[in-house]
Amino acid sequence: MSETRKDDVQPLPIATGMKPTWELVIDDFKKRDSFGRRKYGTPLTPSNGRDSLEDAYDEALDLVAYLRNLIEERRLQKGAAYKFVNEYLHSPEMSGKNLAQSVLIDVREALKGAGL
Repeated sequence: MSETRKDDVQPLPIATGMKPTWELVIDDFKKRDSFGRRKYGTPLTPSNGRDSLEDAYDEALDLVAYLRNLIEERRLQKGAAYKFVNEYLHSPEMSGKNLAQSVLIDVREALKGAGL
């Protein structure tokens, strides 16, 4: 349930046993603070001589570029996966074969090849 959107239709989260995301974020904040202190020789503080708004804007532009890059990479990966599956399904080797049985055999072979 979202506190900001009333039309949220997402299911409730399930417990995974993994480290909570907020703890990961806090760890990242601590690492980032240590990095900044090493790089600049001082912690980030108000009135430090820099324009925090401009710095934040520059960082936001970088974030948007990284997000767009990930979207494009995902699009390319989905396209490549679709092409691979489509070519596989229409290959001469698959002609007249039971699809489910063939895929199961191929998955077993791939897992065996991966040592699983």
